[in-house]
Amino acid sequence: MYKSKKAVKLTEDEQKALAKYKKKGKPKQILRAKILLALDESSGQEVLIANVVKALKVSKQTINIVKQAYLEGGLDSVLIRKNAGKNPYQRKVTGDVEANIITIACGETPDGHSQWTLRQIADRIVELKIVDKISHVTIYNVLKKRNLLRT
Repeated sequence: MYKSKKAVKLTEDEQKALAKYKKKGKPKQILRAKILLALDESSGQEVLIANVVKALKVSKQTINIVKQAYLEGGLDSVLIRKNAGKNPYQRKVTGDVEANIITIACGETPDGHSQWTLRQIADRIVELKIVDKISHVTIYNVLKKRNLLRT
């Protein structure tokens, strides 16, 4: 049997918090709470990883990941997503850019054309230095969102 090297010892407050997550939490939080409660050695019992694997039907690796996260960062690092609420991408189309796209699309057409193409609008937006670069697909999405596409 595989025995854990470092023990997980939860305080009473942590046990109460995990019990709450176990009842009302997101699926990953519920599973992680169950894992930590199963690994808790403050009850005085030696915990075997194999028993936790069987009881919770998870892999050893999952248990070790949850355990390591708890030992390194505490309860919050296990239960709360690291990047919650943060968008990793900077939005290129803000309200001002969108307004300019709509203005160009609804305005006078270029010489020799009966209507604007998506690529022409994208080129015009870059030419006016509203943004550094923009895709014709982004232009399409803006116009589609506002129901301004002509078929």
